Amino acid sequence: MNGYTGKILHVDLTRESVGAEIPPESFYRRYLGGNGLVDYYLLKEVPRGADPPSPENVLVFASDPVTGVPTAAGGRSHIGAKSPLTHGHGEADVGGFFGAELRRAGYDAIMVRGKAARAVYLWVHDGEVEIRPTEHPWGKGTVGNVRRRFLPGAWRWPFTIRAGQGPSPSLRARQ
Repeated sequence: MNGYTGKILHVDLTRESVGAEIPPESFYRRYLGGNGLVDYYLLKEVPRGADPPSPENVLVFASDPVTGVPTAAGGRSHIGAKSPLTHGHGEADVGGFFGAELRRAGYDAIMVRGKAARAVYLWVHDGEVEIRPTEHPWGKGTVGNVRRRFLPGAWRWPFTIRAGQGPSPSLRARQ
């Protein structure tokens, strides 16, 4: 399939399990790009009436067919979940290296579900996928916390690309 790796990573934080889905080519033609992948998984996996901060919600990270290609929009990727502010579809189009590195690791998207019983992070590198424990970063800042607790020494080249959350979800912030 041109423009796709052909694999979607599924992560269940409640069960601490990971698995890969290999959709047919028709799936990628129907749900085009990162927006299409986010929309599909939100509509398919989140039950009607689910509370946004509940384990029923999903968080989807998705890349576009041109993500990682040296062209306009080649650095774009998409993140989506049910919005805690509107209780509707929430999605962000983001830049940076995350989407390209996700594709380089062999996945078009990551769909995260459930609620971890302890502080964890997801390690995706060269086909290796693990849910790893970490110290308790919940309710603290992001960048300094990642540098100190998750990946000490990983901020030198070659460096680690990460997507993280700030303290707002832990504090159940709505805005």
